[in-house]
Amino acid sequence: MAFLVILSVCLFDVQNLTVQDNSNTIIPDLIPYRKGDKWGFVDKDGKEVTPFKYDKVSYMHDGSAKVELNGKHGFIDKNGTEYREE
Repeated sequence: MAFLVILSVCLFDVQNLTVQDNSNTIIPDLIPYRKGDKWGFVDKDGKEVTPFKYDKVSYMHDGSAKVELNGKHGFIDKNGTEYREE
């Protein structure tokens, strides 16, 4: 009898399971993408937003990403505007 009660509880729990919806996945404004030996950024549809000219890039965080070009460092915003460090 105890086995039947445990089995019933397990079956009830399985019936109440739901599949997690991934609609809350956050997609960054710009996605780093490499073409040849240079990096650039594309949007979520794969459209080129910046030219593929950077030696190094980081992921977008809080609306900007760190970039390196010819040994000089700077940032790029989600619109593709460059801000160079002095």
